[in-house]
Amino acid sequence: MKKTLRIIGSLFAIIKISSASESMVINTESQSNPIEYYSTFSHLYQNIKPIKNAPEDNNKIKVMRDNNEKIITMEWFSKNNTTIIKKRDFTYDQNNLLRDITYMENNVLMEKTIMGKNEIGKKFFDYIFSPGFNPREYNYFTKTIFEEGLPIKHKIFSMNNHAIGKIIKK
Repeated sequence: MKKTLRIIGSLFAIIKISSASESMVINTESQSNPIEYYSTFSHLYQNIKPIKNAPEDNNKIKVMRDNNEKIITMEWFSKNNTTIIKKRDFTYDQNNLLRDITYMENNVLMEKTIMGKNEIGKKFFDYIFSPGFNPREYNYFTKTIFEEGLPIKHKIFSMNNHAIGKIIKK
């Protein structure tokens, strides 16, 4: 009887191991390519998946993702797909929250957006509000606009995109 139970138990173990290895194969095959191409920004926004093997001239926006499907870089190409005309880089913190977005046009820094608490926001809130005011860690963002490589304007927004204030440098 013990021998029969061991045989049945080992058969169940073999079945479990083979089904687990099949699911591992399925999961590795279903992993998406970290580089995708979209024809428009609205297709990316609406999560319309890119067409595989699309004609080269339709690949206008190149999107690179990490293993967790978070966007790392977006690149807009010229009509002949030879030059990057716009680029956005995304950085995440150890909790996988978006920390900053860097926007460039023709390799020139145009904007940098910092999500959550940052030095510029802290100075703004210290100036505007009473000394006891302390915003939460991740409830606002600061967008800095650059001109000729120098910051000229800082805009502070709530996370639902309501303007809180701005600092203009002269």
